[in-house]
Amino acid sequence: MNRFRKGFTIIELSVTIVILGILIGVSILSFSNSRSRNIIDTKANSIKNLYVRINKTAVISGKDCQIVIDKNNSVILGLQGGSVIQGDSIFIDPNRFSIIIPNNTLTFTITPGGRVNTTDSTRTFVLRDTKTNRVKNIFISPLGVMEVK
Repeated sequence: MNRFRKGFTIIELSVTIVILGILIGVSILSFSNSRSRNIIDTKANSIKNLYVRINKTAVISGKDCQIVIDKNNSVILGLQGGSVIQGDSIFIDPNRFSIIIPNNTLTFTITPGGRVNTTDSTRTFVLRDTKTNRVKNIFISPLGVMEVK
């Protein structure tokens, strides 16, 4: 009779399968959390890119431009002379995001010198992911610097 058998026992295989299952479960949760963070980061970055484009338009054209944040229509518009600048608007999906501002609209006017004025004293608005409750605070300074935190 051969005392040494080749192969693994059923217990060793079961323990290995359980450990692999746990590792796969943890990695799936980690991936979904990073994906949800990425969604709001991407939207905040597109808002920042919109701001940079409109700021450049104001400086290059020598005319005031506006960024209008309209929470009722879930849109952020870039305007020059009252008209929407082609390609410079962002739709905020109301099923996924909400914009938090004190009034229904918030307007920032960007001067040709790059300075930013508002219709009131509000310089901060919040973008909230309604599915994960993650928020991004967006601030535009009077000197024309946008910060996303």
